[in-house]
Amino acid sequence: MTERRDDKTGSDDLLRDRWLRTSPLLLMAMAPVVFFGAMIWSRRWMSDDGFINIRIIENLLAGHGPVFNAGERVEAYTSTLWVGVVALLGWVGFPLENAAVYAGLIFSMAGVVLAQLGALRLWADGDSLPATLSGRALVPLGMLIYVVLPPAWDFGTSGLETGLAIGWLGLVFFAMARVVTADESERGLPLGTVALLGLGPLVRPELTLFSFGLLVPVLWSSIRRQEWRATLLLKLGAAMGAVPVAYQIFRMGYFAALVPNTAIAKVAFDSRWEQGLNYAENFFGLYLLAIPLIVAAGFLCSALILRGHRKDWLQVSAFAAPAFCGLLYCSYVVYVGGDFMHGRMFLPGLFGMLLPVAMVPLRWPVTSRVTTVAGVAAAILITVWSAYCATSIRVDRENVHGIGDERGWYARQAEMDNPISLSDFEEHYFIGDARSLRNAVDRECQRLARRGQSEDCESFVFVERRHGDLEPWRASFPMRQEVAQRGFEAVVMRSGIGMRTLTMGPEVHVVDRIGLSDPFAARKELARRGRPGHEKALPNYWYIARFSEPVSGEDARIGAARRALECGDLAELADAVEGELTPRRFVRNMRLSFRFHRLEFNPDPWKAEAEFCGTSPPWERIYGGSGGTVVRWDCPQDYQLVELRKRRARDEDAIASIQPVCQRDDHRVTGPVLGGTTGGVRQTLSCTDGEALAGISGEYDRFVSTMQAHCPGDEVTDGLRQFTATCVEGAQLVGVVARAGALVDAIGVRCAD
Repeated sequence: MTERRDDKTGSDDLLRDRWLRTSPLLLMAMAPVVFFGAMIWSRRWMSDDGFINIRIIENLLAGHGPVFNAGERVEAYTSTLWVGVVALLGWVGFPLENAAVYAGLIFSMAGVVLAQLGALRLWADGDSLPATLSGRALVPLGMLIYVVLPPAWDFGTSGLETGLAIGWLGLVFFAMARVVTADESERGLPLGTVALLGLGPLVRPELTLFSFGLLVPVLWSSIRRQEWRATLLLKLGAAMGAVPVAYQIFRMGYFAALVPNTAIAKVAFDSRWEQGLNYAENFFGLYLLAIPLIVAAGFLCSALILRGHRKDWLQVSAFAAPAFCGLLYCSYVVYVGGDFMHGRMFLPGLFGMLLPVAMVPLRWPVTSRVTTVAGVAAAILITVWSAYCATSIRVDRENVHGIGDERGWYARQAEMDNPISLSDFEEHYFIGDARSLRNAVDRECQRLARRGQSEDCESFVFVERRHGDLEPWRASFPMRQEVAQRGFEAVVMRSGIGMRTLTMGPEVHVVDRIGLSDPFAARKELARRGRPGHEKALPNYWYIARFSEPVSGEDARIGAARRALECGDLAELADAVEGELTPRRFVRNMRLSFRFHRLEFNPDPWKAEAEFCGTSPPWERIYGGSGGTVVRWDCPQDYQLVELRKRRARDEDAIASIQPVCQRDDHRVTGPVLGGTTGGVRQTLSCTDGEALAGISGEYDRFVSTMQAHCPGDEVTDGLRQFTATCVEGAQLVGVVARAGALVDAIGVRCAD
């Protein structure tokens, strides 16, 4: 009995000793986590892009698939795993907004904890309760740098996948550290770690850098411990690739795409260094991150040098891999031009760079005076910087280079510190706009019903002038039958589609004007760059062409866009994302996904029609001065130009404006005013008996001074400062072109074969 008591006493002493050694470590590790969690909680919120994910998840749970609009297969989310996590929480009963916000908070905090444990394991050469570090102070250097950054607080929630990315990085780093520092006698394959690494592209596509970077030390360790066999690589490759490869096959067959549609819309493969450097300055410069990063680099270099002297190259790779991947990640963000959300895209890369120094051991006192001075200086720098950053450095309220304080803007618009649910955003103008739009849709339904044009409210495309004027103007178009059969009451076009879409409800098909959830806008050819993520706005005539039935007398650009959408790759794309998904279509989509990855089209419908249908675009013959802005207008299909209405300038010998009129049978369509909106007396130019015009004639100097209708059979009067603009034999006059400002600088005709 005495021996048993002694054994028990010895065991208790051992546990007490272990606890005494572990307690300071736990306190040091938990301090940044508690601070980080408190700051994230104080700034919790939901972004509009987060509500886009909610719309997709609602469709998924309703059985429509992971799509933004039912019946249109578009991958409008960037993080597959994040959508899956929130969908799972919603399926078990959590409100989706709360699930997204609180899951982000938990993942963010877990990432910090795991990062510290992984770094500690590397610094202690694998001793999880580091007797080798006894007598040293354990300082959470890297995590202290990260958790004092306001953008890290903001995007710890937001409804986006940043928290998941941080949690995944901490987890795979910890798992990699365990594999690298495992005892030599352990011969098992790290299949679980490799499988976790394979999830990187499903968290965010860019995290593939970390997947392959951290694989290097894991693979090295496995080969060193295992007897070399070809099956070793096959097993590890299967473990790592099973899930991402399976999802990539699904993506190609289901969405007919190689990457998420958001990557195509945001031009994630083209360089934009100048904007990227602006984005870097907006983050690294604002928070003076050069100061703490130099200190962190010093500790990382000391670890690499020490292990290099010992020729422990496996440990060298374990320390270097995450830092190098983080640097590459941030370089890629700069390469593509960054983002419009302040700091968000840099957070995973910065976190990765800090992983090796997430927790570092400091020996005190030290014998070297130089080391003592350097240590004191580093401690002062980090302490002062972290306090200043956490309490004083804040991003401006106003956008700079298109980069803004996303959380601050949404909180101010919502008039609430922590807006999360849709009801919290009652004061946000997105909600007010959505309700106004919904009311307009209902009014339009009632108007059509009163006129006998619609038996119910499930058959029209709603148009707003803010997305591009149409000539002639219409407030609505009849919905294409294939779209109406999906159960939609209306089709509308908007940007900022998260809160608006949820407010209008699933029975409204919302077309994302800037392309995040629209496969055609995402593939618009860019003539110039703008605010990141907001560059691919398509005008009304493209979206009307896609979703409406043809209407007599509609804007000719709608007809050109509709014809372009029925030809070549544009028709293939529409069928790939809207057609019935059969096994044959799935296989065909996989093949087409490579072609669609390179697909772009010119937003000018005439040029797009020429490119995809092989037709010749209208050609122009124009006379006059070189000033003004080029403006064009064509008659609707099967209409003829029968009249020009001109106004002369009151005080100058020049034409102030012209307005074309087209006719088919007894129906006339009046085009836009080209030129100044004011002028003298209006005069109508036409041929006898309503005959179609053959061209335009007149005189010009700096401006067009005189102008007459040129009718069939009239003489051509070309001379000095005189002109007759007509089509060549075999071509048809389809419209007019002008250079105009306050006056008409030049005038001409548009002709088609």
